[in-house]
Amino acid sequence: MAEEFAFMIAQSLLEKLGSLALEELFLASGVKSEARKIEDTLSVIKAVLLDAEEKQEKNHQVREWLTQLKAILHDAEVALDEFEVEALRQRVPNRSAVVKVRRFFSCSPLTFRCKMGRKFKEIRENIVWANSLQKDFHFEELKDWRTESIRDEADYFRGTSHCIGRDDDRKKIINLLMRPNHDEHVSIVSIVGAGGLGKSTLADVVYNDERVVEKFQLRVWNDCNHQCWEQLKARLRDTLSAKRFLLVLDDVWKEVVRKWDDMKHWLMSGAYGSMIIVTTRDQSVSSATAPTFTHYLKGLSGENSLALLIKWAFGEGHKEKYQSLLGIGKEIVNKCKGVPLDIRTIGSLLYMKTEKDDWLSANNSDTWDSVQTEVNVTPALKLSYKLLPSYLKPCFAICSIFPKGHLFYSTELIYLWMGLGLIRKNQNSELEDIGYGYLRELWSTSFFQDVEEEVFYYRFKMHDVLHDLALWVTRSECSIVTNVDSLEVPEKVRHAYINSSVRENVQEFLKAKNLQTIKVFQEVAPTYSKSFLETSISRFKLLRVLDIKYSAFESLPSSIGSLKHLRYLDLSGNRRIKSLPNSVCKLQSLQTLEFVGCVGLEKLPKDFGNLISLRYLSLTTHESSLPSKAFRSLTSLRSLMIVGCPNLEYLFDNGTGSQQSLTTLRALYIENCTSLVSLPKVIRDLGKLKNLFISSCENLNLIMEEEEGGTQGGGGLRSLQFLGIERLPKVVALPRWLLSEAAGTLRRLRIVECPELQSLPVRMNYLIQLKGPHISNCPKLIIR
Repeated sequence: MAEEFAFMIAQSLLEKLGSLALEELFLASGVKSEARKIEDTLSVIKAVLLDAEEKQEKNHQVREWLTQLKAILHDAEVALDEFEVEALRQRVPNRSAVVKVRRFFSCSPLTFRCKMGRKFKEIRENIVWANSLQKDFHFEELKDWRTESIRDEADYFRGTSHCIGRDDDRKKIINLLMRPNHDEHVSIVSIVGAGGLGKSTLADVVYNDERVVEKFQLRVWNDCNHQCWEQLKARLRDTLSAKRFLLVLDDVWKEVVRKWDDMKHWLMSGAYGSMIIVTTRDQSVSSATAPTFTHYLKGLSGENSLALLIKWAFGEGHKEKYQSLLGIGKEIVNKCKGVPLDIRTIGSLLYMKTEKDDWLSANNSDTWDSVQTEVNVTPALKLSYKLLPSYLKPCFAICSIFPKGHLFYSTELIYLWMGLGLIRKNQNSELEDIGYGYLRELWSTSFFQDVEEEVFYYRFKMHDVLHDLALWVTRSECSIVTNVDSLEVPEKVRHAYINSSVRENVQEFLKAKNLQTIKVFQEVAPTYSKSFLETSISRFKLLRVLDIKYSAFESLPSSIGSLKHLRYLDLSGNRRIKSLPNSVCKLQSLQTLEFVGCVGLEKLPKDFGNLISLRYLSLTTHESSLPSKAFRSLTSLRSLMIVGCPNLEYLFDNGTGSQQSLTTLRALYIENCTSLVSLPKVIRDLGKLKNLFISSCENLNLIMEEEEGGTQGGGGLRSLQFLGIERLPKVVALPRWLLSEAAGTLRRLRIVECPELQSLPVRMNYLIQLKGPHISNCPKLIIR
């Protein structure tokens, strides 16, 4: 199933080939001719790839062909990436004559063209060969499924519970919680059922019922399916003592039950009448907890199943418009066998699709005849994946490299997608906006859940059963390494998540030489981190994503500069690292760089401005100001986070170009910079800035450097949508430049703990029209 990535790769290659004419420096006639031939042949193959992917599960020969084609396409992708990398290097500003001469002799344009010409010819021949084979399979051209519209946010944001057909279950559980219990301190109610039946949803509805809220002094919800036992114990031990509590242990697995006797000892210290709700898929887990009562959750009835499908497929109040589709809907829900997650996911993908052919296509799919896999992937979920638009499939599937229960952050995931080339470019939209659109579609189609809005980002989760689906899809592409004694990763794996202590000898792990992604969990033993990193850099030259946050080495190997394909580098949370080698500035393709929380880092590398593709930067430094010359060159920068910089007095030094810095910025986040005294004038003229958040800067008064003592003009924040001001004790008034141009764009305002703030700009009468303005702990503020 991982071969379905072939469609995405083919689409990406066609888009890149179509834009290669811009790189005339490298496209001599021979190379250009080969590139165009590849484009023509690839267009023919791409037209039938959807049908090939549909048929591969039942046809071994088709599956083999797709595997071979995908390998060929990956080679082509790497070759095109070479072009992009070299073109970027040629655009690096202010390169010295010595560097230019060295670059010419090491890889002159002529040498480069000859090398790539040969490579392109080889790739073209392989693609022509693949095209000749596919004709024997008699593929058809199928249309790509599209999401017609995005449903209302209220349907997928956390806090909206959908529990159709569970009234009897809800009442039974609540009655158990409300009845007097004088026999024991703590009673246990176990909810048992297969994945996707709605155990967590039922528990959530009970947890938030008014009678339950009123009865218990304390309510605690704990997602403990993959949480470390010691973390769980530390969180709950002191919280629950001597109180009448309701504790929900959601999605309990055998790992927790093995410690149950120890756990039960201190859980039973609650006051009389305390209750624990345990939800689990495993009957043996339920038995091990010795519950007072066990509730077995069953599938929905046919009537309730149809009602749930209608809710997600038509939306509220639209049922009567689509009576002709209800008959097909009944057949679909019968195949879902009463599983709410399956029904909701299918229904979400059919949302606002009113053509009978679309419903018939879903109902008549051969996927319903497939066998449920050993990892709990039902035919309904397989079909839901197949119905996703082609551009969303790899974005969902790559989430399999995160562990179950992972809390996703929108910025992290979008920039990961960008780093792996999964976001399709659009001349009229920013990559970040396209990525956010992908997220909204995946939220809307129920592939993610429990969405919560934060300052600059969103948090959300993936249901465990959908994570099983992602694992099934990427079973030969992605690997999660958890066993300290066995780090072997299959050769075909391209994305690896390591959640174990890495040994000095990692040769077995290094069999997968085509790795594009390495994400290392923070529990990796610090003493091995640098050794592992050095070996990884020397072996994995195709790396695009390297996430080694919370590592503990003092210096980054200078060889990091050899990873010319690298797009995403996360070093955040390393408290021991003292410097970044200047070689990191050779990474002209780098889009995301994070070293926030690197509290020992003294200063930025001298050629920092060479990172001309950088779009997201989060940093911590001991410098008193940032180098304006370097930031002037970061013309791709969209998001900047400056956190925990105790010596930072001025955002930029007085060097040349300070007023041309940050002009492309869309999000600026400044926090815990205690020495910061003022902001540069350039900030007030950031016409593209959408999000501005400033917090815990105790010496900052928001007066511009150039305007102190004079009149305040300007006011160019004409795109501002969110403003957050928190814990700024010296701010007396919000200056006019901050919001004078934002009256028509501002959507959210957050002002917290500004004890001296007395007034807001006169033109802020529109505050009452904002979506949920939040102003608190500002005792002197009067809004007229």
